[in-house]
Amino acid sequence: MSIFQKFLEWLSSLFGSGPAPTTPPPIDNTPTVPKITRLQPFRTTPVVSSAVFSKVLSDAKSPMLEEAGNIRDAVRGNPLPLAQSFRESQYGKDASAQRNHNPLGLLWYAGCPITTYESIIVSPTVTIRLLKFPTWAAAFAEWQRRMDDPNYRPGAPGAYQPADLSLEKFIFTYVGGPQCFTTGVCGNGETPASCRSYLNDTVDRINRYYTLTAPSVPTDPDDKPLVFGKVPLPKFNDKRIKDQKNRAWDLLGARLVRGVVLHRMLGSKNGTYTYFTTVPGGNAANCPAGVDTTYINGGCNGLTDWGIDASSGDCDMWNSPTGYPTTGVSANRAPWASGPYAGVPGDGKDYVDKFGVNSINRDLPSVEISGQYNDPISEACKQKVVDIVSYHADQAKVPWSSFPMNPATGETFLFYHWEFCGKATKICPGPVVEAFLPDLIARVKVVLNEWQTGKRT
Repeated sequence: MSIFQKFLEWLSSLFGSGPAPTTPPPIDNTPTVPKITRLQPFRTTPVVSSAVFSKVLSDAKSPMLEEAGNIRDAVRGNPLPLAQSFRESQYGKDASAQRNHNPLGLLWYAGCPITTYESIIVSPTVTIRLLKFPTWAAAFAEWQRRMDDPNYRPGAPGAYQPADLSLEKFIFTYVGGPQCFTTGVCGNGETPASCRSYLNDTVDRINRYYTLTAPSVPTDPDDKPLVFGKVPLPKFNDKRIKDQKNRAWDLLGARLVRGVVLHRMLGSKNGTYTYFTTVPGGNAANCPAGVDTTYINGGCNGLTDWGIDASSGDCDMWNSPTGYPTTGVSANRAPWASGPYAGVPGDGKDYVDKFGVNSINRDLPSVEISGQYNDPISEACKQKVVDIVSYHADQAKVPWSSFPMNPATGETFLFYHWEFCGKATKICPGPVVEAFLPDLIARVKVVLNEWQTGKRT
């Protein structure tokens, strides 16, 4: 469908000529090139293929080239340690790296399972023990073990374990020690400035690796091409609230889904629908300019995209998350869902710093679950949330291997309401929904994997 045809369809919907489609047209599978930032959780760095590992090492005339495939397998396709091996040893060409097959500068520590090392005198008072490995790939395997081991990090067990540990904090910890990022007191002769240089070089290098895959589509860890747009839209009740019954939205341009915000209704699904459709005299034109401080006329104060019953999993669409209109419903309504913006530090602020305040309600569909903050949510409800998030993530072309990170934004795909409004305003979505997050992420990855790799059709 051409842009002109879409415009005519939208224009006709304003004058009651009938409903427009509720789902977007088939997705464009035009390849995208991932891009990361210093804020990317290091565990979710989008993977690259064995071919990329080989090309990088071949172009660098690295002695590690013959083991490129094994190195890639040892780190499950993560390009981060590959980039680090440039910074640490120019891809293994440093003399000490070649003597020990240790391109990452991995040191011995008390309790280390690798017990063979070379002692190197750095100064009259400092001697380091550089580990020896039988192969290059074995060194990368030890790097991966340290990332996976919750007890690893001498003096600070678990320093690499937080699931959301950013590349920035990881590099500072890896290079300068556990206190380097938080206090600026770095070990190993490093400084915050040297760590920052290491970080910037590593991020830039990884992003150059991703351009080597273009124009190929992103691949999964088995190098299989990914196909997007296959995850089905889950069953829902089309109850989009007409403009006459709700004025809690803005026209901020086309809605571009960059993530999802999780909410709790603090009421029932049907009650919330009634609240959102209550306006003075039955007409949203009568809404006051600001918030209705009586909190009777909810149609003047708020609107969300999806409403899910916490028990049955029954789902309503109250506003189109992708902006599609219908009779009496304007196109591209950005609902007053995830504000007010408070600028609290964290994922929400990082997102707004990149895309602006308007992008919160415009580009992040709101998924709202009935009940109070501490009320349980059923398996049927959880499954519906998984289905909706999976659909939106797939439409946004988020590879299963990088989820919950969105390579197109360099930010997470999942947000809590309080990450934008601040907990001083609301703790939404509350502890029950937040406790579901790890399971939600794991289940969405499974769904995306099945559809994007062709296991399901």
